[in-house]
Amino acid sequence: MDQKLIKNQIENIKKGSWDYQEDEKLILWVKKNGPSNWSLCAETIKCRTGKQCRERWHNNLNPNVKKGNWTKEEDDNIFQQYLQLGSSWSYIAKSLKGRTENSVKNRFYSTVRKMLSDNGKQTFITDSNCQQ
Repeated sequence: MDQKLIKNQIENIKKGSWDYQEDEKLILWVKKNGPSNWSLCAETIKCRTGKQCRERWHNNLNPNVKKGNWTKEEDDNIFQQYLQLGSSWSYIAKSLKGRTENSVKNRFYSTVRKMLSDNGKQTFITDSNCQQ
């Protein structure tokens, strides 16, 4: 492919927040074609990549994505599974109906930060302050 054409395509890719019209186009695309073929979807929406379209749908627009407050049971589930599976967020998310792997990961790390916080100061655990 011509390098000027590739450069022009890259420069036309929009980054940052999505506007209402883009969201509407994406929602209509998925209603008509299903949540797949994101490269073709991107050609319809213009100025967005297939990856951006897929991530926007799965993380924000999919009506099956749960966005409400987290329950204690969900938090407990995340931590229990983290101890068993490590950071396998996609596996952990499968057990939390409506939660995405990205939201599960973010919830885990934000909860850990809060647990380590001491009146707004960050406390870091190091070898020197751990008993052996």
